[in-house]
Amino acid sequence: MDDAERTLAVLLRQTEWLISDLAHHFPAGRVSSDKRNDAADVLEDVARLLRVEVPIVIDATGTNPEHTDDR
Repeated sequence: MDDAERTLAVLLRQTEWLISDLAHHFPAGRVSSDKRNDAADVLEDVARLLRVEVPIVIDATGTNPEHTDDR
């Protein structure tokens, strides 16, 4: 596990606690709109960090065996 993965793991645990607190306080009506918006921002940040971006590889060598030049 590298540093980025450790950081994400800590953030996920903190997010778990945040969601647990929200779930506890929602039924009692003790979650302000600011708190809801802050939680949504945190969840969007976590989602962005969780997404895996697959790099696009461009074969610039000109040796693509599936390409034929039928000129």
